[in-house]
Amino acid sequence: MTGRPHRRTLLLACLAGSLARPALAQSDPLAGRQVRIVIAFAPGGSVDLLARILARGMTERLGIPVVAENRSGAGGNVAAEFVARSTPDGTTLLFTAEPLVVNPAAHASVPYDAVASFAPVNLSARLTQALVVGNAQPMPDLAAFVAQARARQGALTIGSGGNGSPGHVVCGMLGRAGLPVTHVPYRGGGPATQGVIAGEIAAAVITLPGVFGHVQQGAVRLLAVSSPARVPQVPETPVMAEVVPGLIVESWHAMFAPAGTPEPVLRRLHGAAAATLQEPAMRAQLLGRGFDPEAGPPEALAALVRDDLARWRTVVTELGLKGE
Repeated sequence: MTGRPHRRTLLLACLAGSLARPALAQSDPLAGRQVRIVIAFAPGGSVDLLARILARGMTERLGIPVVAENRSGAGGNVAAEFVARSTPDGTTLLFTAEPLVVNPAAHASVPYDAVASFAPVNLSARLTQALVVGNAQPMPDLAAFVAQARARQGALTIGSGGNGSPGHVVCGMLGRAGLPVTHVPYRGGGPATQGVIAGEIAAAVITLPGVFGHVQQGAVRLLAVSSPARVPQVPETPVMAEVVPGLIVESWHAMFAPAGTPEPVLRRLHGAAAATLQEPAMRAQLLGRGFDPEAGPPEALAALVRDDLARWRTVVTELGLKGE
């Protein structure tokens, strides 16, 4: 039978459509919400850079606003405590790095438990540390840096992203190798880099992505990286272990939610972060900036945290590192 639909048929169709939309919305545990990524360090470093890239990508994939904000302080402890005490509904996330697992060993106490306080979401990237010096410094290469550190016997200042950071560990390892330096903690790699550029400190050890742009612009000189082997982004740059045997420090960046966040929410968040990092153009962009992007599942991040807690506790004890 042709012609206009019966009024009752139209009413039923409209009712069915109105019922279907809430059902679809309810299938997404984050529908209608806003997600906040709390960055553990100051703007300008690699943690900040990657967190903001993820926020943009996750906004597109989740279909809701994902915003990033910095809460630096206490080597990442301020942000970690804030997220650990947040409502576990997936709307407040932590984006951080190794200090999450180094600080429990370096400090007498920290306001969180690196395992029990958080639900892993995504192991986002691995990366190397970079040793950079100011252009006014008489250290054109790694050999000259070693000679200066040996000659100054503790007077050479090296900045890092904060107490408990990989740069802090590198300073301790230099001291153990007979190259004592003065560690100067900043609130992130970005401020430490600016300290080198301004001449406040002689050198800094921060993540390669955090300083890569400044190296390309000639604002600082890159002397070495802390990886086991030379990295493809700067193949001519030596590794620290070439002149200081055993000085290898590898880094990671990752995303966490408060413990108790429901599993469906964690899966949704992980899927959006992983899809952002796996997108070919984004992956190429991150590799070009010095990141080794990953889309590691929560289980892999949980295992990394447990293993690194034990590993860094041993390293921190051996080096005698202490946070403030």
